[in-house]
Amino acid sequence: NKFIQHKVKQCRFESNSAGGRIATEVDRMVHDRGGFTKISTKYTTQNKETKILVNADFVKQYVLFKDESKCNQEYLRFLRDLTGYTHMGKNRHDDAPDAMAMIADFVTSGVANKLELRKRFF
Repeated sequence: NKFIQHKVKQCRFESNSAGGRIATEVDRMVHDRGGFTKISTKYTTQNKETKILVNADFVKQYVLFKDESKCNQEYLRFLRDLTGYTHMGKNRHDDAPDAMAMIADFVTSGVANKLELRKRFF
């Protein structure tokens, strides 16, 4: 329902365990309800902690978050879980940093530009 409500155009599910099956089911449900979200899957071999740490700098530098005074309780809980993550010890709620790491991977995957200087042809 959220994909349809917010007119989401693309979404990627991790397909490590049940993710592939869930992605297929969500894709069917979205299209049955008239949505147009392109749902893809990606298998990852990286463990969750490594993925979070590798993508943390990208999230800190490029992701904009709402002002806390304008957020609902769900968003505030998300921010609390995201900023409360530590790489030292156990994390009870690591879904927020894991989701942001997946977003960073989604945004940056396939983005590799190469600049080559050449002499002018004219």
